[in-house]
Amino acid sequence: MDSSVLSAIITGAFTAFCTFVGHVVGQRNAATLSKKQIRERQLTNVLAPMDKLLSFSPCDDASDVLIRFGCIIEENYRDTPSAIIEEYKRLRRIRNVTFGQLQTLIVMVSSFYNWTKKALGYSFDSRKIRQEYTPISRRTFLFSVIVNGLAFFIYLIATAFLFLYGARFVQGNAPTVPSLLIESCIVIFTCGTVYSLFSRTHSR
Repeated sequence: MDSSVLSAIITGAFTAFCTFVGHVVGQRNAATLSKKQIRERQLTNVLAPMDKLLSFSPCDDASDVLIRFGCIIEENYRDTPSAIIEEYKRLRRIRNVTFGQLQTLIVMVSSFYNWTKKALGYSFDSRKIRQEYTPISRRTFLFSVIVNGLAFFIYLIATAFLFLYGARFVQGNAPTVPSLLIESCIVIFTCGTVYSLFSRTHSR
């Protein structure tokens, strides 16, 4: 295999990889736009009216507030967070509900409301955001971080592998896949260690 053929293979591999990444990024951007539209609708039609309703005065009747709260859910059931729906159903089973029993619902709505405003770039109160009362739970967040980290690591391995393969071939060596994979991991680990030490040194 001469150098021109190798160059064509490497170029084709990079082109295919970049095309795949572009497709994935494009799908993610479309999904992000769709999520933004849904969150805008949730904020306007669901969370903002709920938050306003639950900012009741002492003279209001808790049962009446809950009935009006249920009307918002019925009109926007598809856009209402499931956690809010479940808490509402729990409260509806209580006879003569009191304001004290509405506290979990109040905290929940306020958390979803402020989290959604934060996600959309509006001003928000970070003190009212509770991790357990957000669309993204801690477990989902950690899973997303792990998946993205693995995808990025695989990308680095592939890039280093192709680079080392090309360099070895040009030198006239016949590299094996296992050795190149090991060398790729060593290169990435070394670069990561150097970058980490450099960052710590300059952060002091």
